[in-house]
Amino acid sequence: MSMLSLILASKIVVAQLQQDQSQISRGGIQITLQAQSSPKNILEIYHYISPLEVSKVSPKNEWQFPYLSLGMAQPLNADGATMRFRVFSQYRENETPDETSQWVNRYMLRLWNYGYFRCDLDHNPLTNRLVDVYLCKEGDAGSEQGFPLDYQELDNQDRPTRKNVIYIYQIEKAKRGIQLSRELAHEYGHSILPIVTGFEAPESYANGDVGERIFLSWFRDDLKAGKITEEDTFFTSQAQLDNYYDKTVKPMVVQIGTKGPDFSLFKEIPDKKLSEKAYMEYVGITTYLSRICPPMMFARFVNLTTRVAADTEKAIVSAAEERETWELTVPDELKGKAMYIPLVKGKVSGAKILKKSGNWAMIQPEANKKVVITNPPLPPQAQNLK
Repeated sequence: MSMLSLILASKIVVAQLQQDQSQISRGGIQITLQAQSSPKNILEIYHYISPLEVSKVSPKNEWQFPYLSLGMAQPLNADGATMRFRVFSQYRENETPDETSQWVNRYMLRLWNYGYFRCDLDHNPLTNRLVDVYLCKEGDAGSEQGFPLDYQELDNQDRPTRKNVIYIYQIEKAKRGIQLSRELAHEYGHSILPIVTGFEAPESYANGDVGERIFLSWFRDDLKAGKITEEDTFFTSQAQLDNYYDKTVKPMVVQIGTKGPDFSLFKEIPDKKLSEKAYMEYVGITTYLSRICPPMMFARFVNLTTRVAADTEKAIVSAAEERETWELTVPDELKGKAMYIPLVKGKVSGAKILKKSGNWAMIQPEANKKVVITNPPLPPQAQNLK
């Protein structure tokens, strides 16, 4: 099926989701949800039960995918939802909403919410704002992400188009819950977050591990707050998300919070890649900022991030000093403890500054008080660059 046909397919009026799910039309299912970070904005799923007239061929291995589920999302100030995900499957388990590709689509839309509303990112326009997810029967168990050329879908000059693609292998054996939700969050991090690279291990690009940690942490928070349900987390329970947080996120938050960041690990040495320790430090710093900063301050840091890890400190400093005021969130694991925060020339209320170290300061939050950082106005030339 051509790109044009798939776009047209998203506009087809499919059968409405009925209260009695046994009465769903064979043609397809439409599900409308509220974005968890902005209830005025909607997320929509168009889940087709009947196969495509022409199967989609995956760019990497030329496997056939006859089934499609579309994910639509509504950005701010948009009149309605537009296509953000295409989930291709090699089979349909059943003809009801309780089908893997529909749950994957729903999960991906929730991830889009975090990328868009909390990181100020959307899918790359060079890939038509789309992320394609292929649920594969074959391959080695696991997942991967890439930006391949698709020779089945050509542009108006008959050239192959670039795609943003996630593959999930051996999907029939994949279990609902933390395993698959972790893999999808990791690969979506590669799809949407800035590519920070140059590491020798465990991966060249750190954005997958960053995405996994920040997205699953936000799922944990929102599930606990009742903003979403387990149907939105690919049936990952609160206990599983809490366990993941305690083992994978909490140690990083405590380390960076109590010891401060070590930017010296990002110093570039000619013809040498950065160490695995540097990789984990970058993941830890970014994860820590996602837990203590207001969403738009964290989003500003993300958007100032470059491919070079050595630029991380500059991005943090700019994001911190640009705001007139910002309120610190003290994670539960740091309550009662002294902690490091980015502080350039600002003043702190609700906490005592214990010491300064470059553009960071160790503070001791006061009990039952909000910690607010107030910055002096930026010079006019700096304001114009914002």
